[in-house]
Amino acid sequence: MTTLLLKPMHNEPIGSTDGLPLYRRIADIISAKIKSGELSPGDKLPAIRALAQSYNVNNTTAVAVYKYLEQIQLVHSIQGSGTFVSPAKINPAQEVLSASDLLQKTPQSPLDINENYIDFASITADPAYFPKDAIRHAFDTVLKNEGARAFEYPGWLGYEGLRETISTMLKKNNIQAGLEHIHIIKGLQQGITHAAEVLLKPGDTVIVERPTAPMVTAIFRSLGAKIQEIPIVNGRLDLDRLETIVKKHRPKLFFLMPVLQKPTGICYNKNEKKTVLRLAEEANAYIIEADLFSDIYFNKKPQPLKVVDANNRVVYIKSLDWVLAPGMLSYAVYPSSISEEALNRGSDFEQGYIQKSMDVFLKNEGFNEYLTFLRSCYKKRYERLLKAARGFLSPLASYIISDGGYCMWVSPFGRKRDFSADFLRRKVLVSPGRIFLPTDTSDFRISIANVPEESIYEGIGILASVLKAGLEG
Repeated sequence: MTTLLLKPMHNEPIGSTDGLPLYRRIADIISAKIKSGELSPGDKLPAIRALAQSYNVNNTTAVAVYKYLEQIQLVHSIQGSGTFVSPAKINPAQEVLSASDLLQKTPQSPLDINENYIDFASITADPAYFPKDAIRHAFDTVLKNEGARAFEYPGWLGYEGLRETISTMLKKNNIQAGLEHIHIIKGLQQGITHAAEVLLKPGDTVIVERPTAPMVTAIFRSLGAKIQEIPIVNGRLDLDRLETIVKKHRPKLFFLMPVLQKPTGICYNKNEKKTVLRLAEEANAYIIEADLFSDIYFNKKPQPLKVVDANNRVVYIKSLDWVLAPGMLSYAVYPSSISEEALNRGSDFEQGYIQKSMDVFLKNEGFNEYLTFLRSCYKKRYERLLKAARGFLSPLASYIISDGGYCMWVSPFGRKRDFSADFLRRKVLVSPGRIFLPTDTSDFRISIANVPEESIYEGIGILASVLKAGLEG
């Protein structure tokens, strides 16, 4: 097995064919290398950051490249190891749709789907809902009032005015956090990395949920940590398994998503929260809590674990990337016992203009109105998804019902096999379970983030027909 070192973008132009988005053009280049034999089965592709640097693009674009190549089964990821060229089990020219084959048929970007495909894979809020007028007003206000000073470096922890606003918002949600405990960060990945660097040493044990986002375990493994997984079974955290692992391995850190967990959409109940906090206290461990979707609830507003963190064990990371747009606002709230050490590391987020603009946006009524509107829209979409699932999927699969967010985790009955390529041929995209699980699985995640309400029935019907054929075949 070899590791691929791609040429930098300026040595390998990627063209601009028919307005095809950047991630698709890069995917087309890698696809051509695979089909020509320049890249062989088992070759390791660069890490996300290295790929981004090779083509002079951001990490989000690089992630989209690999996600697309996984969808068309040219590459596969192995948790903690990286992304690899897939074995040539079938003739790619006949059985696998390449980037070129789908040029006019697939979504034109992760956030922009055309009428030919139903995209159950994207988990960022529908760009049609983006509050552009309110955002524009906030940005214009800052530029008008501050001019060039709007771009000044905001300090290690982030712009103080924004941290004050966040502190006030947190207090309304029963989370007490002083300004010195709040750090403005670039995104979830940076927040997890900074906290882990403070809390972990090589060889320490970290507890994570299963399934979970592959980025999570990759971060901890890169720091030399040992991973112990706690299964989510029938929509609940396996507390017996958790207690056994805590007693045996004495973990230093838990990474959890107690509210609308990614990818399953579950919310911890009171007993699960109580048990997690008790076990962390007994092991003298900290908890990193990631909160991505708690603003998109359908009935009662869910409470983060941080709300009941009486012993100051929880590092709370909140990101609005999936509610607004990538890079808009993320922050971390550190317990007082580790805040000073985290402070010395700094936030490494220099976009003062964005931080000041987000402060204006959060203070006005536009933000709350946007969230209210978003909850209303996605509640309607999810109700339609649930009705379609009950009508089409119930005889073929089990699924986890959520009370918020965009996602549904589906577990087909019968033997384990990956249906994602079959779905793709029927012009429906999902997120395969192999992205989130270290073993072979037929599970997959559905997201309604970018599926119009009127397309949900059609999409679920197609998924059901594929599953039915697979189970009967």
